[in-house]
Formats: sequence, structure tokens, C-alpha cells
Amino acid sequence: MLLCSSYSTAQAQMPYIPDGVIDTTKHETVGLKPAKEVKTVTIFKATELSDHYANGVVLSAFKGKLYCMWQSSPKDEDSDDTRVVYSISRDDGNTWSKPMTLAAPSRDYYCTSGGWQVWGDTLIAFIDTWEKGLSPRGGKTCYMTSSDGLKWSKMQPVRMIDGSEMNGVLEQDPYRLPDGRIIGATHFMPGLHVCPVFTDDPRGISGWQKGKFEAEDIGKTSREIEPSQYLQPDGTIVMLFRDQSSSFYKLVSVSKDRGETWTKTTLTSFPDARTKQCAGNLPDGTSFIASCPVPAKRRWPLVLHLSDDGKKFDKAILLRSGTPGDLPSRSYDGRYKTLGYSYPKAIVHNGKLYVSYSTNKEDVECTIVTIAKPKTTTAQKRKKYEFQRNLPVYADSLIAHLDYPMAWENSGIKKFSKWKKAARQKVFDCMLMPPPPPANGDQAKVLSEEQRDGYKARKIEIRLSQYYTVPAYVLIPDGKGPFPAINLLHDHGAHLFIGKEKMIRPLTCEDSTVIKDAEEWLAGYEGQFFGDYLAKNGYVVFSADAPMWGERGQKEGPRRDRYDMIAGNMMMYGIDLSAWMTYDDIACTEFLAQMPEVDASRIGCTGWSMGAYRAWMLAALSDRITASASVCWMVTTDEQMSFKYDRTENGGFANCIPGLRRWMDYPHIASIACPKPMLFINGKQDKLFPVPGVEKAFSIMHNVWSSQKADDCLETELWDITHSCGLKAQKRVLDFFKKHL
Repeated sequence: MLLCSSYSTAQAQMPYIPDGVIDTTKHETVGLKPAKEVKTVTIFKATELSDHYANGVVLSAFKGKLYCMWQSSPKDEDSDDTRVVYSISRDDGNTWSKPMTLAAPSRDYYCTSGGWQVWGDTLIAFIDTWEKGLSPRGGKTCYMTSSDGLKWSKMQPVRMIDGSEMNGVLEQDPYRLPDGRIIGATHFMPGLHVCPVFTDDPRGISGWQKGKFEAEDIGKTSREIEPSQYLQPDGTIVMLFRDQSSSFYKLVSVSKDRGETWTKTTLTSFPDARTKQCAGNLPDGTSFIASCPVPAKRRWPLVLHLSDDGKKFDKAILLRSGTPGDLPSRSYDGRYKTLGYSYPKAIVHNGKLYVSYSTNKEDVECTIVTIAKPKTTTAQKRKKYEFQRNLPVYADSLIAHLDYPMAWENSGIKKFSKWKKAARQKVFDCMLMPPPPPANGDQAKVLSEEQRDGYKARKIEIRLSQYYTVPAYVLIPDGKGPFPAINLLHDHGAHLFIGKEKMIRPLTCEDSTVIKDAEEWLAGYEGQFFGDYLAKNGYVVFSADAPMWGERGQKEGPRRDRYDMIAGNMMMYGIDLSAWMTYDDIACTEFLAQMPEVDASRIGCTGWSMGAYRAWMLAALSDRITASASVCWMVTTDEQMSFKYDRTENGGFANCIPGLRRWMDYPHIASIACPKPMLFINGKQDKLFPVPGVEKAFSIMHNVWSSQKADDCLETELWDITHSCGLKAQKRVLDFFKKHL
């Protein structure tokens, strides 16, 4: 019979397929014809000399290449010799390398594929480990990292928000929301009982929390298993589940609060061959589902379903059929080797949708769909509007009226020293109320101390204001001082659980969760604690938590989305949170200058990303700073805040000082530091800072330093890197300080 679904049913049970889109009585094709925009490539084909079982195929794009992982064994599914292998394509998926082992089984567990995440210059591979002989069957989630896709770190456990290991198997395709939060689902032990999970760790390796969700327990598993998810235009998250009770229709649950609470699952009218779910969104917001839409345990045909509103899936594209010329017979026997197209997963890459899957659980294949040009939709939109993406529609007009009257070249002030004083005061005026200083000094306390290789590490607490104390780390070289010193300023990274610990290896007094998180964060620094590296080279190194990071965070735990809300509330008190970060950096530098181990005439500052912003701000506003180095944070507002690029600034309040842009742009403020030695490194592949804006900013600053006959003190460099601070950049910063401190 034809698939039927009334509109009233669709309202209660979404998603749905309208009448006439497919015909489930036509077993091989569900009534669909082959599409011109579709092609299929074979990634791996089983042979007599290879493994004969393959499944759990997942793709990722990283540094211009495609990566494909799957679980592989000589014969059977879930056998003790199952390993994870992967293959690489350098030509957009047309040809693939021979499989390489990513994770091998051990004496205690076997491995299956867990999917991928990409964070900056790091590829993260998730590996599911299954304890041999465990009943009921269950597993845990681990991860490995690589900067080149070839050399991999040791396997480590993925962790929950409390620091405990994730006691379950994370589904293979976690979904990154527009605000950076990652949504997924984990099958928790004992057995495989699913629960939606979320984390604000951009890497997806820690900070996971369970959503509020009611699953139906049917013994060894929940009824709902192996889900995937997509977004509707209003931001509702739709999670689809395989129904282990064999209704052969999809189950669905939705969340309207970013994955924290979920509705009770509902049985839909969307047919499903009881297989792993695959869903997501195309770049224009179109919702997609890749599945075998048949109400029977028959894993063919494989169909791509599309919907403008995430409810009515009224477009369908045939990816693979059940015809003899398309679906081959199985070549090799093995346990649970189902005939057909198993466990699809999909990614978007270079304007195409790549749907990967195993054929007969022995061959690895990928069907590539060319995506039509983005459409225009009026769903949930008014004809008249004033904001687009993250900007007002009149953004270009605002930019045109930014004439920066306090910039050195525009101010009309002839004497440079007089301009510096006036420009600095204008910045302070815009920074609003400073933190009131403590009545009885900094009252510094040493909380812990330990000896390291060539230097001491201390955890201290200092009072920077009447309102609060601030924890910090200090590294002091062995030997007789005083030594040159560095105020080392941590990054943002949308990761607020740690701050100072991103820069300096945590002391042993810290909780194991903090230590583990800091070690995991090192991917952005190529495995090296920047602060310890500087201390080994003879510098006193100081690093403190900025407001909202580390031990200055929220009682409820770190939430990136709460940062802007709290910053807005602080504005209601007449306080700018970003300004207080800078005020604290100035006060911390004053403390550093008073330390007996420090040569107060030789203090520098440096940082990456937000830490780089903090560094040049500090150099401009504090006479204590002798030299400054900033890695990956400099641009002009006209390039940063325009519609020219796919990404517009979303740092929010982290670098927002009210009204300041009406007077000076970023490079004008940094120029207040002239003629101090300053180093700026930015990346040609850094999507946060468009190269034209970086080049303009560098030119503006060079004009200022040249006007003071100090251009040799300003070093600006564009490297062929993404947004990162690897070993080469750290070495460059060290060499700069050796020259100028």
C-alpha cells in the first residue's frame, strides 16, 4: 500500500512523510527514480585477504582531507578481535587510502567506531571500548587526538561534568549548535540505556551532562536507541530514535532548551527499517534524514529525505536501491551480517552531502549528493526585519560613520606623549567604573608550592578588589634573581572550566578533574604548557583566572551561554565585565612588579586568542609592561563586523567596552603602547580574523611606530596557520622576549 499520513497526525507525530512522496509497496526503490546529482564511491571492499566485517562508518573533514572510520573484524560483528580502522581521501572522497588501524583491541576490551570532532588544528577520534564478556553488553567512550591525522595521542576517557568517566557509548554524530554547545546521546550502562547529553566543551571530550529524559526500559536496552538529531527553524532540537521494540517506525523526542530537557518519546508515522538514525541540517537550514524508509527489517533502499520546516519531509532522493545491479549479494558469511545498507551517517563538505554506510556489513561506501544552492524560506520570518545573522542590516552604514577621532593620525594632537595620555584616558573613561581597590593591600597568600624541573610552582591568592580575591599561579626559576617576568594571559576558547590552568601545568593540589581538563586543553598549544616552557627559560611567569573562568566561574558550573547574560547583568550595575578583566590584568601586573624575585623593569605579557587581546590592551594601558606579544588577535572593525564573511564576531562581551569604537579602533588602542617592542602573529587560515582586516591593522600600527622612529620595535607576521598557538609560535614569542626583556 501507499504510505499515508494525515496532517493532524503529523502535528502530533513529527517528522512525517506526506502522501505520495514514497511508495513502500515497491521494495527496491520505494517508487523513487535514480537521481542525477548522486554518485557512490567505494572506500573499502572486502577481499579474501582482508577483514570481512565492516560497520559503523563515520566521516569527517579536517585540513582539506576527508577521514573515514569504521569498525572492522575478520568475520563477525562484536567479536573480541574487533578494531577501529580509518582511511583518508585527499580528493574530496573520490579515492581513498588503504585502511590504517586507529584503535586495536586489548586483552580486556574490543573497539568500535565512535565518530569524530574537529576543534581548531585538532582532529578528535572517539573510540568505544567494550569490556569482553560483560553481560549485559555495554561500553565506554574514549578519545584520541591528532594534529596531522597520522600521529595519534594515547586513548583517554571522555568525561562527564563531575570529572567521572562517561560510563556509556556516545552516539557517533554529536551535533554542534550555532552557539557552540554540542548535543548528542549516550547509551549508558548497565546494558545500553540511552539518554540525551550535552556539553559546552568545544572539543566534546569533557563536561558532558545528562539531559532530563525518560526512556522506556525493556531490559538489556532502552526501547529508544541509536539516535541522531537536527534543528528546526525555531531552534527546536529533534532527536530521532531507532525503536528496539520493532514497530518499524521512528521514535522522536524534542528539546526547546538546548538539550537540557526532552519530551517523552512519541512513535511517528515515519517508517524505519530498525537501524541507526542519521539526521542533520544542510547549510541553508534544510533538515535531512538518511534512512531505509520501509516498515520491515529490510535495509534497502537508502533514501535522503529533505524538509524546509523539520516536520514535513516532502522531498526524497534515492541514494541506493535494492535492485540486483545496485545492491550486491553478500560475499562472506559472518554473525549479524545483515544484507543491505547499514548505519548511515552524513556530513556536509564543500557543497556536498556525504552519506557513508556499510554495504552488507562488509564493504564501506559513500554516496555523495550535490547540494542545490541555498533556498530562501519565509518560515517563522516577518517581511520586515532589522537584524540579519548577528548584525544590524545597517552595519555598513555604522562602519562608514566610524571615523575614530582619537586615533593618533586623526586627533589633531601634535605631541605624541600628550596624545598617549589623552587616548589612554579615553579608554579608561569607556571602561566605566573600575573595581574599588582593597583597603589593606593585596593580602597575598601562598596556598601551595612544589618544586619542578628548574623552577618552583606556587598557587597563590591575592585580593585585587574590595569585592573579590583572585587565585593565580606563579612560576619562579631556581637561582638568584631578580628575573624578567611574564604576565601570561589565558584564552577564551568557549571553555570556562579552567583559566590559568590552560597556561601553567596545574599544581598537584588541584582536583584530578582540573588536572585532566588542563592536559586535554593542550591540543591548542601542541601539547606544551606555555608558562612552564617560559619558566624553564628563566622567566618568572604569572597567570590568573579572568572573571568567569576557572575558580572565578559559576557555582552551577561553566556555561558559555550564561557569560553574555551575566555580563549584561553586570552592566546593570554600571560595570563592564570585559573592562574588569583588563583592570585585573593591570592590577596583577602591579603585584608582579612588587615580587622580590622580579626585575620590575623587565616585565612582558603575552597570550593567544582572547589572551592576545588582553596582552596588547595591557601593554597599552600599563607602564609596567616593557614588551608584549600577541598570537591570533588583531583586526579592524570594518572587516570584523561586516557582512563580507561567513562568520561575524561572536566573542560578545569578552572584548566589548561601551562606546570605545566611536573613538578608536583596535589597532589605534594597541598603538598607545608605542614605542614599546610589540609582536603580533596572526594566521592566514584563521577564520576569526579576516586577513584584509589583519593587514589593515598592521599597517595602521606600523604608521604610528614609524612616526616615532620606532618601526623596528613593531614586528607583525602573518603565518600559514589556523587559530592556534603551537610550538613554533611559542618559540617565536620566547625569542622575542629574549631580545627585548
